[in-house]
Amino acid sequence: MKYNTRRILFFAGYLFLFASCAASFSGTFPYELAPSNSLLPKPPGVTFLSSKGLKLIDTRGREVTELSGISWDTDEKILYAINDEGRLYHLRLTLKGTDIQQVKVIAEYRLRDEEGRKLKKKWRDSEGLSSRYHNNRKSGDTELLVSFEGKPRVVRYTPQGRYLGEIRLPRKLWKKKTYKSKNKALESVTVHPLEGVLTAAEFPINKKPATVQTLFSSSGKEWDFPATSARNSAITGLEVLPDGKVLILERAWAGIQHPIVITLSVLDLHQKPKAGGLWVRKELARLSSAEGWLLDNFEGLAHYRDKQYFMISDDGGHAYQTTVLVLFQVK
Repeated sequence: MKYNTRRILFFAGYLFLFASCAASFSGTFPYELAPSNSLLPKPPGVTFLSSKGLKLIDTRGREVTELSGISWDTDEKILYAINDEGRLYHLRLTLKGTDIQQVKVIAEYRLRDEEGRKLKKKWRDSEGLSSRYHNNRKSGDTELLVSFEGKPRVVRYTPQGRYLGEIRLPRKLWKKKTYKSKNKALESVTVHPLEGVLTAAEFPINKKPATVQTLFSSSGKEWDFPATSARNSAITGLEVLPDGKVLILERAWAGIQHPIVITLSVLDLHQKPKAGGLWVRKELARLSSAEGWLLDNFEGLAHYRDKQYFMISDDGGHAYQTTVLVLFQVK
């Protein structure tokens, strides 16, 4: 990626802030998700309502990094977040209208196995997060679904990280040989009101064209659709729109000489596929750092309310990356 002046100044300011108050500061700081060229056309399908950089400290004084999945609990008013090492966080958000004002860690847990033990390294590569029973006006019955890469599976948990059982998936999704590599498995998960649990591999699976992505249901259904044209594009997040269509987050990154491209699209599962058996992917937004968008590694989606959604980035644990929380609305 070519770092333009805007990006350099941003990171210089961020590093100054980090160095001057790292021990005491926890919360949000300004982060404008907008292109440097104001004359560029706005994304046709989404409106960005608020974006903030996050520097979060957990209740034990440790910095929170590598957040890869999020899910909003309407009943409890909590944003759940997981990182790549099997840590589950409860975040309390303060919003003024649609502007994110503050984000605070109020609890953290380790995901555990059926014996109550912390997940071992090869089992704890948690990536995707979703919820069910989180919007029924009942307190205390929320169930979390977590998708994993290292050992491909989707597991049910309590909000305190206690194991409840696995979701039965098609047999091919259990096998490592299905995926491009061991770190290219089940990056995302969501729950559809008619189709049940949905998940997707990060990159197109083996035995299918490199330009075709696939959405899988727990019942065994599959939906093939075109991947974005951006080089090295990967599915990193899934959610469901109020009308039952699926919202897809894709991130493309092919090395420092190439731009980051973030794409938001919609897939109608119940519309018949076009010639060739591919479902139509409707693009809502395509953001590229080559056009001056200040982007990071966006990996998580969460439905907030109506047609509003949160999106979060994974900072990879690097000082030169940022955890960014965005609130946007689908038009």
